[in-house]
Amino acid sequence: MPGATVVTVTGPLSAAELGVTDAHDHLFLRTPALPGQEFDDLDRAVTEVREAQATGLGAIVEMTPIGCGRRPDLMRALSEATGLPVVAATGYHRDAHYPSGHWVHDAPVGLLAERILVDLEGGRGARHDRRAEDLGRPVAPARDADEVVVETEGDDDLGRGGRQADDPHASSLGAAREGAVSEV
Repeated sequence: MPGATVVTVTGPLSAAELGVTDAHDHLFLRTPALPGQEFDDLDRAVTEVREAQATGLGAIVEMTPIGCGRRPDLMRALSEATGLPVVAATGYHRDAHYPSGHWVHDAPVGLLAERILVDLEGGRGARHDRRAEDLGRPVAPARDADEVVVETEGDDDLGRGGRQADDPHASSLGAAREGAVSEV
């Protein structure tokens, strides 16, 4: 795709500049589903990324979802320290990844969608509401992107099923604003 742009945690970048890309990784993660396996050490992450860069890694798509220890501030710091482009995901994981009583269990679809839109339009880490988590220095917003890619996992047990815009060629942001969310 000539001229395609990817929004990274430090700002837009030509897709041609990404190189070899790890399309699903977790640089920072905290979930009750994986006790004792937290990733929250910036220095260790920088070391590991530099080792991967030495083997040819050109970019990472950081897939840690909302409420699972994603750290927009540390993603940005890692990218700035290593020069490696990091693309930050947004969205939610399965129920098992949220502790009992977490707000996401009872959140209506509209609130979940709104939270994703805040990430896309204001940058990950933008302040959304009193229950906002994973705050830090906001990373680059995707509000000016021509397209937004949505990845879902097939075993979603949030009780609402997977969701996607009805028309993948329509504006994902506009579709979500209009409530054009469908069960998959």
